[in-house]
Amino acid sequence: MTRVDFYILSREEPDARLSTACRLADKAFRLGHRVFIHTASEEEAQELDRLLWTFRDDSFVPHSLAGDGFDPGDPVRVGAGPAPDPAPRVLINLAGAIPSWAEGSTRIAEVVGADPAGRAAGRERYRRYRDMGCALTSHRL
Repeated sequence: MTRVDFYILSREEPDARLSTACRLADKAFRLGHRVFIHTASEEEAQELDRLLWTFRDDSFVPHSLAGDGFDPGDPVRVGAGPAPDPAPRVLINLAGAIPSWAEGSTRIAEVVGADPAGRAAGRERYRRYRDMGCALTSHRL
């Protein structure tokens, strides 16, 4: 059964969703999991790529952009496109919709923004995951 964790942000800050994704990717990487961070756009993927280099002074998350000549051995990939191959164990979804290939992951992290539109989209994704039979957990940050 796929486990889905919703990380609900309490404050609207410009990079809150992306920095939360960086922290989640760092934790999953350190636990030895393959991670795919699914972004809403290529521009967001580029921004997240920059943040993964700098979000903490004392760590580095080895990663690559999907479709950018990435090394399949990289533990973290970032992209807005189709399903990654091989399927990641952990999917961090920053897009407004659930990717069609999401069920291939055993663990999904949904980062929900504090703005009204982000909350509404998060509620819709929650309902869809519930209808899919996923195990759901929410975390307020």
